[in-house]
Amino acid sequence: MKNIFPKKEERAGELSQSLGVRGEQEAARYLTKHGFRILEKNYRVKGGEIDIIANDHHDLVFVEVKTRKSVAFGYPEESVSFTKELRIARAIRHYLMRFRAEPAYRVDIVSIVYTRGLTLPSEVLHIPAVLMRVEI
Repeated sequence: MKNIFPKKEERAGELSQSLGVRGEQEAARYLTKHGFRILEKNYRVKGGEIDIIANDHHDLVFVEVKTRKSVAFGYPEESVSFTKELRIARAIRHYLMRFRAEPAYRVDIVSIVYTRGLTLPSEVLHIPAVLMRVEI
């Protein structure tokens, strides 16, 4: 007989994924409202990914979106690991290969906290031009 109730781990994974998707949607909305033009979402290559690629006037902007339901274990932007930076850098290198001359670009983080359910974020923080620990 098939178990119709998902395991606790499966439900946690689905919630985490829906939280991430919700955060990326909110980040895109926020960036658009502040004059960015969204070029791509969820750009993936083997071994790398970028949540949002946007244009901010003359800059190409690679955006990492971090979302949490609580700050009990730290703020979302603090959770960008060295391994994650490697994955971002790999995807950026791949994306930049399509240009003859390297455009001006930067890496931003949009940090989102939902503390009152997933309807409206309680905090959206845009951190432009973050310093990466890895070379792109």
